[in-house]
Amino acid sequence: MYKTVYSTVESRYEQYERQCCSKYDRRCIDNTVTGCNKCVGYCQYEEHSGFLTEKLRQEHNCIGKQCFYYVAKPKKKNTPQLIVDLTSSILSMIHQVMCQNEYARVIRVENAEFRKYNAYYVSITNECKFDRYSSQIKDELGVDVDFINLNYDFDKCVDLLCAI
Repeated sequence: MYKTVYSTVESRYEQYERQCCSKYDRRCIDNTVTGCNKCVGYCQYEEHSGFLTEKLRQEHNCIGKQCFYYVAKPKKKNTPQLIVDLTSSILSMIHQVMCQNEYARVIRVENAEFRKYNAYYVSITNECKFDRYSSQIKDELGVDVDFINLNYDFDKCVDLLCAI
C-alpha cells in the first residue's frame, strides 16, 4: 500500500489556497466547485491544475503513481487543550466568600463536566442561598458550580461545621 507523502514545504498548499478567488469554495481539476474542507490536495499539472477531493485523488491515482505534481494538504496539528483542575481554587474561593455563613459549609468540590463543578455542603438550616456564590465564582473563574446538600442529620452537620 502506498502512503501519502506530504510536502516538505508547509506553505506550498496554502499558497494555492491564497490564490483561490473564494475564501470557502475551491475549483477542482474537473471544473466542479467544492468546499475547502473537502479538498485533500492540489495538482500543479498545467493541463488540469486545481484542487483534488478524496474521490478525484483516487481516480487519478496520484499517490499510487507518486505524482510529482501532487501537493497534499498538510494535516492540522491539534494542540491538546490543557485541562486545569480548579477544585482547590474553587474550594478556597468558596471558603473566602462564605466566611460569614455560620450555618453552612462546603466540604468538597468535584469536577462534574468540562467547566462544571459540584460543591457538596452541609447545613443546619434549609434557608441557605448559594445563587450569589455561584455567580461570583462564575465571574471570577469562569466555571459553573452547582451546590448540592449532603443531607446529613443535625448532629453530624454540627460536628462537621465545628471541625473545619
